[in-house]
Amino acid sequence: MKSEVTDILNFFEEMALAINSKLVDENTLRGFFRGIVLTHVEKFYPWIKRRREIANSEKVFQSITELYERWQNGDGKQI
Repeated sequence: MKSEVTDILNFFEEMALAINSKLVDENTLRGFFRGIVLTHVEKFYPWIKRRREIANSEKVFQSITELYERWQNGDGKQI
C-alpha cells in the first residue's frame, strides 16, 4: 500500500509543480483533477503528515497540499 500511496501523491506533486512552473494550464487540470486531488489529499493527509515528521521537513508533498488549499475554493474544509 505504501508504494501505491507514494505513486499517487508523487503524480499529484509533479502535477502541482508543473502548474506552479506554468508548464501546464491550471484551469484545464483543475477541471479534470480537482475532485480526485481533494479526495486523495484529505484521505492521505495523516500519511503525508507522518512522512513530514519522519523527514523532519514540512516540504514533503508541499506543492500538492498548497494546490489542495487553492482548489478548495474557500469552502471551509480543512485537513
